Amino acid sequence: MYYKRLWKDFQGFLDYRKASGYSTDNYKRILTEFISFSEGAFPNAESISKAMIDGFLLQKAGCTVNTQAVHISVFRVFTKYLCFLGRAAYIPDEDYSLQRETYIPHIPDREELHSFFQTVDNCSLDSPAFHAGIMLPVIFRMQYCCGMRPGEPLRLRKDDVNLTDGGIYICETKNNRDRHIMMSDDLLRMCRKYDGMAGDREWFFQYADGSPVQVRRITRLFRKCWKASSGCAEVRTRPYDLRHAFATHTLMRWIENRNDVMALLPYLSAYMGHSKISSTFYYIHLLPQRLRESSGIEWDALDEIYREEDHYEEI
Repeated sequence: MYYKRLWKDFQGFLDYRKASGYSTDNYKRILTEFISFSEGAFPNAESISKAMIDGFLLQKAGCTVNTQAVHISVFRVFTKYLCFLGRAAYIPDEDYSLQRETYIPHIPDREELHSFFQTVDNCSLDSPAFHAGIMLPVIFRMQYCCGMRPGEPLRLRKDDVNLTDGGIYICETKNNRDRHIMMSDDLLRMCRKYDGMAGDREWFFQYADGSPVQVRRITRLFRKCWKASSGCAEVRTRPYDLRHAFATHTLMRWIENRNDVMALLPYLSAYMGHSKISSTFYYIHLLPQRLRESSGIEWDALDEIYREEDHYEEI
């Protein structure tokens, strides 16, 4: 009886978060797994207890500190919501807080990207439910060529991609900042070819049963393709690093072409969907030393704005 009500409260929580303009991906994935675990391990529970949270986190002991911190944050927000409804629930206190590790992204160079995309293009991981061979080349190129966050291509509906002019409408993004971007001509040709093979559908990328492709599956396939690529296996890299590579390579191209970087940065910021210009300035610090010293960068102005960011986050 308790879990029937908990599942109902969980759905109400997701509806509330979505109506408030927040992404629900992490909450849906983590809490679905948590409630399912609790049903099996604590069948007689009458509320979310410390033991339930500890038991679930014990299963995640092999995860990174950052992943554990995300789980704890999700539990804290959800249990506060339950208490607001008048339900009994244990809210993780400060003893559960973890100091997140700062991740320094790996910016793939041209050779690494060439090898990676060759591996992706020759992918032989097709299954009846998921045709990786036709989807992965487009998904990963969208991430790199358009600077998308890993989940953004997977949330595109078919009508969000204009195969006439190359426009892409990205909604339900981080910070609730919808945006419209344009893709390159070569990516547009690839999308048209993929669309002709994929047929009628709701989502631009979807499983055979009509459901959208999940981020965690794409992450696993990215790692598999990366490790199989020549010269890439020993380098720690994530799908998010394709977005970082887009921004960094764009800045490198501007500097090498002697463009006015300071004037162009607001456009890059809008294209990437950043809520603060300081998030875009972050990428200048990833440039090679010889480019960071370029006279095209106003360092005094940059340092003043960049100090707005007091910690690293996925941008």
